[in-house]
Amino acid sequence: MVTTWCYYVPIYAVRNGSFTGKEDLTMTTSLQNIDLLLKTGKKHVCLVNYSWHERRTSPLLPLLAQNGFRVGFADDAGELMKLFVQMESSGEKSRLRLAMRQLKVALFTLSGKLHSHNGLCDSDTLVLVSTGDTALCEAAQLTMQEIGGLDRLFFYDAKRNRILQYAKPVLNYLEYHVTWHCNLKCKGCSHYCNLYDQPRFGDPEKFRARLLRLRELFDNITTIRLMGGEPFLHPDLGVFAQIAREVFPDTDLRVVSNGLLIPKADARVLQCLRDNQAIVDLSAYPPTVKMLDKITSCLDSAGVPWETTEEIKEFRLIVGNKKRNGTDNFTHCIYRTCHFLHDDGRLTVCGIPCFYDAAGAYLRSENELSERDWLHIDSVKDGYEILRLFNCPIPFCTYCLVREQVLFPWQQQYTEEVTEE
Repeated sequence: MVTTWCYYVPIYAVRNGSFTGKEDLTMTTSLQNIDLLLKTGKKHVCLVNYSWHERRTSPLLPLLAQNGFRVGFADDAGELMKLFVQMESSGEKSRLRLAMRQLKVALFTLSGKLHSHNGLCDSDTLVLVSTGDTALCEAAQLTMQEIGGLDRLFFYDAKRNRILQYAKPVLNYLEYHVTWHCNLKCKGCSHYCNLYDQPRFGDPEKFRARLLRLRELFDNITTIRLMGGEPFLHPDLGVFAQIAREVFPDTDLRVVSNGLLIPKADARVLQCLRDNQAIVDLSAYPPTVKMLDKITSCLDSAGVPWETTEEIKEFRLIVGNKKRNGTDNFTHCIYRTCHFLHDDGRLTVCGIPCFYDAAGAYLRSENELSERDWLHIDSVKDGYEILRLFNCPIPFCTYCLVREQVLFPWQQQYTEEVTEE
C-alpha cells in the first residue's frame, strides 16, 4: 500500500508496554465511575465518537446495558459505516483505506449537524463522548455548552474503561515541535523542516509555561504528540515528555520520529520516555524500514512502546499558491484536527500556518497570513473560545491542497521548497 500523506497513516505493527493494555480491553468486566451516570437518574445515553470496531470489541455497551441504560449513537454514518465494516473484515486493504478516508469526511460533515442527532438536545439524555474523532468531540462540547447541557456531558476513557466528568472542556489533540529541523529533510515536508539550514529547538521552559496555561483552560488534553522535525535531535527530549506528563497526567503521550537516531539515543532519554509512559510513533520512511528491526529492538530493550506506519513512498503537497474555497477545504480536511502549539503561545487549528510563518525566510511563495489564522492562549477567556476557533475555517484554509492529489515520490535531503507550479 502506498502512503500519500506525511504522518497520519494506518498502523500496521504495534508493540505495547505494560501501561497501554490494548489487548486487555475486552477482558474488563467493570466500568469505573459508572456511579457518575447512575446518580443523574437518567437512563438514556447518547454516545458520540464511538466506532463500529469499538462497538464489537469494547465492554462499554454491555456494561451500560447491565446498568439499565438505553444507548443511541450520534455519529452513525449509515451505509458508509456498514461498507467500512465489510471492507475491514474482508481484508481488502486498498479499499479499506479509501473507506476510512470517506468515513472521516462523513464524520467531519456530521460534526456540524450534531444538534439533530439522537437526543443531544433532549434534557432526559446523557451525552457520553468517547475519545476518537477530534472534530466530533469538539462539536459535541460546543453543542452542550450552547444548549446549557454541560451537566449531562461525560467522557469515556476507553484505555482504562472509565467514565469521567470535567468542570472545564477537554482538548482532544495537540502537537508541539520539539525541533524544527530534521535529519531526513523530506521533499515537500508539510512542516518545512527540510528547509532549515541551522538547528532550531523547542524551549522546555516555554513548553511548560504554555501547557500550564492550557491546564487553566482545559481539564485534559487527550493526546499530546511531541514532534518536529526530528525530536531525537533534541538532547533534552525526555524533559519535554516529563513536562507533558506532569501537567496532563492522563494524556496519551506520543513522540513522532523517523527512528534513525534511536539506536544511538542517550539511554537517559529512552528511560525518561519509558518512565513518563510515552509511545514512539515511527514514520516508516524507506531508510527507517531498512533498519526497523534495529530501531524497534532498541526501543524494546529500553521498555519504550512503539507503533509504526506502513512504508511511506509518496508525499502530498499541502499548501498551494492559488486561493480556493476555504470552507470546502476545511470541511473535508484531514488536518483540521492537528492542533498545534507554538512556543510563543500561538495555537492553531492545524500547524500549517505556524509552519509556513516560521519558514518564511526560506520560502519562495508569498501567501498571506492573518492574525485570524491563530489565537494566543494568554488572550482567551476559556477553552470554549479555542474550540470555537477550531470548529470553523481560518483564512489560510484557502491555500490548502489537501483535497487534491498533488503527489510525488518520497525523497530525502531535498532542501528546496516544493510549490504548486
